[in-house]
Amino acid sequence: MQLKIKKEKDYENNKNYKNNIPFFNINENNKNCGICGSYFSDTKIRNLFNSKTITIIGCGGIGSYMAEFIARSNINLILIDKDKVDFTNLERQNYNIKDLNKNKTDCLKKKIKKINKSISIENYNIDVTKYENLQDILDESDFIVVATDNMESKKKINEISYSLKIPTIFLSAYSNIGEIFFTNYSKESSCFNCFYNKKNDSHIKLKQVGVIPTIPTIVSLNALNIIYEIFKNKKNEEKFINTILRFDFANINITKIKFNKNNKCEVCNDGI
Repeated sequence: MQLKIKKEKDYENNKNYKNNIPFFNINENNKNCGICGSYFSDTKIRNLFNSKTITIIGCGGIGSYMAEFIARSNINLILIDKDKVDFTNLERQNYNIKDLNKNKTDCLKKKIKKINKSISIENYNIDVTKYENLQDILDESDFIVVATDNMESKKKINEISYSLKIPTIFLSAYSNIGEIFFTNYSKESSCFNCFYNKKNDSHIKLKQVGVIPTIPTIVSLNALNIIYEIFKNKKNEEKFINTILRFDFANINITKIKFNKNNKCEVCNDGI
């Protein structure tokens, strides 16, 4: 005897389905709406986030997942990456087999538009270390996320972000380690170069050691939570400056590495 399963042809138009899925019941009287949560059921928060633009530089393991989370948060996006999707990316990056040999930013934009059509998305298939007009692109941002896997690009972006005074968060993941560093380029805040200077240029490259597939997602989620706090209240920036948040997932350990602003930094102190 064959088991017959009743199928709904149109879930979105089915009243019983709508009444049981919190996503369809967002309103001002429902501040705890399940899927979306109270965070995005608040009109002020939704409108605030939708007025912001985040630029993601590096759409690999961290950047590709973070882009999706940002889109779901109703925040506008600028995506920058020079690479195409290859087979080795599929185990830890937000792409699928159909994306192979296509530009990462093109694939992400197409995917995100299916999730949230209401946000603005710009994408640039460029090498940030060689592109001369990068500053013009970044100047449109309210916040910059740096998720590249090499020091050259991070240092260049750090210099541009400093000149524009745009809050920037630097993210990395390698082996079983994840790191988050935020700067707002204020007089009190250290910049990326203060810590990762020429004498401390031994930043591990992803291609050399690889990374556990789950770590980029965890790093991107924690970084986005920091951005949420800063967008809600700019004063929250003070909680995150001059600190590297380091996740050691092999030992289930989270460490805050505090350090002072380098008064001889060639970037944020003009070499003084």
